[in-house]
Amino acid sequence: MKTSNIKIITLVTVIFITLNFSSTSNAQILMQGNYLGQKLPENVPVVFASGIISTEENELNSIFSSDGNEFYFSRGALGSGNKIFVSKRVNNVWSAPEVTSLTGGVDPHFSPDCKRIYFALAGDIVYAERMNNGSWSEIKNPGENINSTSRELYPCVVAEGSLYFQSSRPGGAGGSDIYRAQFKDGIFLPAVNIGTPINTQNGEGDVFVSPDEKLMIFSGSGRSDSQGSGDLYISFRQSNGTWSVPENMGSNINSPSLEYCPMMSPDGQVLFFTSKRNNNQGDIYWVSSKIIKLYHK
Repeated sequence: MKTSNIKIITLVTVIFITLNFSSTSNAQILMQGNYLGQKLPENVPVVFASGIISTEENELNSIFSSDGNEFYFSRGALGSGNKIFVSKRVNNVWSAPEVTSLTGGVDPHFSPDCKRIYFALAGDIVYAERMNNGSWSEIKNPGENINSTSRELYPCVVAEGSLYFQSSRPGGAGGSDIYRAQFKDGIFLPAVNIGTPINTQNGEGDVFVSPDEKLMIFSGSGRSDSQGSGDLYISFRQSNGTWSVPENMGSNINSPSLEYCPMMSPDGQVLFFTSKRNNNQGDIYWVSSKIIKLYHK
């Protein structure tokens, strides 16, 4: 009897060790390679890094550094404030997401050289600078050429340094509009409302603009063709320099819920966005950028 009990205990121990090793090994494999080791999506959006990035909490935003070795996003439990998280790749292995020093922030976005990270904090667009040891400096405010007494959100910096963002300041077309501040001689000039056909009497925000300023994707609400509380719309720069009339990206992207926070990967392969289609909790989705061709006529 004693011998049988010992054999059973030994067998259970071996099984436990084997399963634990297998689980650890699989997790490590999952977190190796590009995009946190995730298989690239096709033309139907899927949740990004389920259980690692997208969890039962509320996740939004999604930016990779230009070298693909850092991934920043925001997370917050229901009813609590958001925090900016980062996962880093070292020796091709990704770390588990950790809270950054960018306390209380949301909507992170890199400058073209990744030496600055812009984000929204307490209704203002702010930034921090990367120090020699890789950490971030104290938070700085670019001033009244960007920020107002109203709420500014979702900064997006293009290749030549100019900044697009969302603001609900007075004098706009509607509830919130998209603005652009030109970057010249090391400073931002006063922000300008980009006007029609992008901004309307309804709400526009969460704007992504490609580095060459030829493509724009934003979240719009209250339009005649809206499918949910906020949909993603796409617009292209025309030969005369104006933006094309925005097109709803349709049911392939949008749902009866809220879609927001669009962002293209630095290599242009995938489009990230956030959706609340799953129990009204934000999850990060991604889809092949090949879908852009469906709208570029």
